[in-house]
Amino acid sequence: RHQSSKETLEHQRDEIASWDEKPLISIVTPVFRTPKEFLQKMLESVLCQTYTNFELIVVNVSGPCPDVDDIIASCTDQRVHVIEARKQD
Repeated sequence: RHQSSKETLEHQRDEIASWDEKPLISIVTPVFRTPKEFLQKMLESVLCQTYTNFELIVVNVSGPCPDVDDIIASCTDQRVHVIEARKQD
């Protein structure tokens, strides 16, 4: 598993701060009864990025799933948007 050093992360933040333009990056992630540890790690990974002008769109197609629902509900970062997609018959 790769882990950047504190110095590397600081360099990335400094470099990003110097950019004139910081385009919005949209990350779309479908979720279907994802094991809670994987879902939690995905959220942590995205939210810890040094580039912060992004939106994470979680498309939940799990239906009622307490583990998924609890983790999604606990995420209060305003860059995270949840779409509850229901199966069409």
